[in-house]
Amino acid sequence: MVFGDDANRWIRAYRLGVYNAEFRESIKGCSENAMSEANLESYQLFKTDLCGFCYRVRGFLEQHGIEMPLRDTNQDPEAFRELLQGGGRTTVPCLRIQRGDEVEWMFESMDIMRYIAARFGL
Repeated sequence: MVFGDDANRWIRAYRLGVYNAEFRESIKGCSENAMSEANLESYQLFKTDLCGFCYRVRGFLEQHGIEMPLRDTNQDPEAFRELLQGGGRTTVPCLRIQRGDEVEWMFESMDIMRYIAARFGL
């Protein structure tokens, strides 16, 4: 069954709202030093427009005013290849974290949001 845009937006907002209450509890007491470490890192979020978990992470970023490059693996073949070669799989969402020459790939939406929250002192 296909819903209209308004229904889809409501469903996404509902999912984000339910998850946000639990998530806020899980990140209480994050280190302030983590925020300064975030300044030494760069991020890219690999996603697709069809992925509900990607919408969850993107909603979290928007809610907290965090901007980062988005790479759509369905629309951009180079992003797909980079994700597969670097991360070893094509699962999205995936956060690419670069610290100097070191690159880390993080795949789970809740892990991504906890990591970003800790790094940005949320």
